Formats: sequence, C-alpha cells, structure tokens
Amino acid sequence: MLYTDGLVEAPGRLLDDGIALIEQVLRDNPAVPGEELCSRLLEAASRRADDIALLLIRLL
Repeated sequence: MLYTDGLVEAPGRLLDDGIALIEQVLRDNPAVPGEELCSRLLEAASRRADDIALLLIRLL
C-alpha cells in the first residue's frame, strides 16, 4: 500500500495516530476486496483536510 500524507494527517491529530488508524483498518479487513478496502480507508480518514492518493496491491 502506498498513500499520500492526506490519508494519515489531519489538523489536531498526531501523525502516529493517523498511521495507527490505517493499520487498524487493514488488520480488521484482511479479506475485503480492494475497492471496498479503499472505501474503508477513506472513511477512516473522515477528517480530510488534504487530497488523498492511494495504491493497493494484493499479492495472491
């Protein structure tokens, strides 16, 4: 997974907290299809103050 800082950074939130939130979403959704996982990651970053780019690659 590659992402821009907009996914983890938000005003008033520590960067480490944003990264931990994304890690939790990934741990909680190991078998979710890619498009749905992207949606869940974006929902977790609901306080978006910046643009977000996301690249997910799943090796089977």
